[in-house]
Amino acid sequence: MRGTKFPQATRSLRPPAGMTEDECLPLYVFQDGQHVISRWQPDDVDRARIAARGPVWLWILGTSMQPASLATENPFGKEPAIPAGSMPADVRIAELEHEVAISRLAVDIAQAELHRLDPAKYSAPEAGRITAELAQWLLAAIKAAGGAV
Repeated sequence: MRGTKFPQATRSLRPPAGMTEDECLPLYVFQDGQHVISRWQPDDVDRARIAARGPVWLWILGTSMQPASLATENPFGKEPAIPAGSMPADVRIAELEHEVAISRLAVDIAQAELHRLDPAKYSAPEAGRITAELAQWLLAAIKAAGGAV
């Protein structure tokens, strides 16, 4: 994720002494004497991890930490509404990446089961076909269970 500039930002925090901008990018923040607010934009990989219910980690440089909060709601007001029936492309991409991950899991399980087949009894093409059928069956079972892995 990267900190991004936003209209309400009142200043830019620079890297601490001894660090370059290659090591620590400047961070635009809003300060009002009670709060320091920054805005972070996830990239496609971050979105996929979040969509797959992955955690978000907060790193603070230093030896102490002030109370902090993470949110997806804009603290300055409403976000533009997403039209009914539409899905942002990045959300659809994250869903597709999740489906690919589930498919890969099914293939991995099927390939692990392939090692249990007796090589004297099954030719390589036949073992490959059995593995593909098992992967398809596993994927259908996972989808039937609501995609839970």
